Amino acid sequence: RSLLPLVDTYDEFEFTSRPAYGMWSDKILTVRAPKADGSGDWRLVWNPDKLEPNDTPPGAYPIPELALYDTAFDPKEQHDVRAEHPKVVEELLLAMQAWRAERQLIRRAELNSEQSKIAGELGYLDGTAEAPKE
Repeated sequence: RSLLPLVDTYDEFEFTSRPAYGMWSDKILTVRAPKADGSGDWRLVWNPDKLEPNDTPPGAYPIPELALYDTAFDPKEQHDVRAEHPKVVEELLLAMQAWRAERQLIRRAELNSEQSKIAGELGYLDGTAEAPKE
């Protein structure tokens, strides 16, 4: 999708915030979504393989298996609030899983049969990572 229609217009309209999804190395997934009351955003991090990235700058970056952050009050994401907001966690996990499934379908469609076979053998297309149980 293009952002051009949002910025190249003289028409006044209300912009609707939507969740923003991200993925690190196809393994660690995140979703940032506006809070219902408009007071900021939630950010859910799901690390089903319990990876600890070692990126630039050097050093370990411990990432929990599952965490929810209230970015308005915790911009550095130091305090996991998922215990206080289980329904938010559930909603965001479902949205993230739907996004991930859609992304995998798109990726599969871009591969020819030989590429799909190889990717499947390497474990890239199996989608077996399950959501954590609450």
